[in-house]
Amino acid sequence: MRLRWYRRAHRWIGLASTLVVLVVSATGVLLHHPGWLGAAGDDLVLLASTADGALLRVAPGILERSDDGGVSWQESPLDLVPTRPVRMTVSTDGRAIWLVGDDGLLVGDATGTLWELGLLPALEGRAIMDLAARSADHATLLSNTGAWTTEDGGQSWSPSWQTDRDAGRLLSLIHGLHTGHLGGAALMLVYDIAAGGLLILVVTGVVLALRGKKRQSGGMPCRGQLDPPGPS
Repeated sequence: MRLRWYRRAHRWIGLASTLVVLVVSATGVLLHHPGWLGAAGDDLVLLASTADGALLRVAPGILERSDDGGVSWQESPLDLVPTRPVRMTVSTDGRAIWLVGDDGLLVGDATGTLWELGLLPALEGRAIMDLAARSADHATLLSNTGAWTTEDGGQSWSPSWQTDRDAGRLLSLIHGLHTGHLGGAALMLVYDIAAGGLLILVVTGVVLALRGKKRQSGGMPCRGQLDPPGPS
């Protein structure tokens, strides 16, 4: 009876753990190809509020303004809007709006009506991650390997700090995957359940192997019992 319970537990826990592995693998592939799910890519927009209460939104190559809280929009004739926008932010002093993309930089006044073209630092293939601005002159640009600072409205940049991109990102990724922290509490719970299931699989597998071996050795008669007695 106990052997049957071990077999049943082994079978169902193995099936459940297999389903978890399949889900993790399938979602991992889909995350690598978000276009398969119809995920928005180039249509994503950035949004900011101006000093005069208007709203600005940016899509690839398009800057629009709304004076009625987003009910209607008017496109700006500006033809220097980045085609790959990353960040639009109002400076902390409220007197400037910074718009940065992988292929361009614009610095506007508080109302978002007058814009000046800025220059990007020599990123050399690095990805722009974020931008923080104090005024129309001072801002810090963050990439995936470090940061640059400008004091003249984006006309020149100086490096602030740099990181080891390969070592840091790889270590962080491996640590997050190993601990489950990469996906928060939900992923950690899945890891705990899967780990518990694997432990039970190992225990029930060992028990089944030992019981099966014992049954085979106990059920087979020895050779002396099979051979008939020879002539005296």
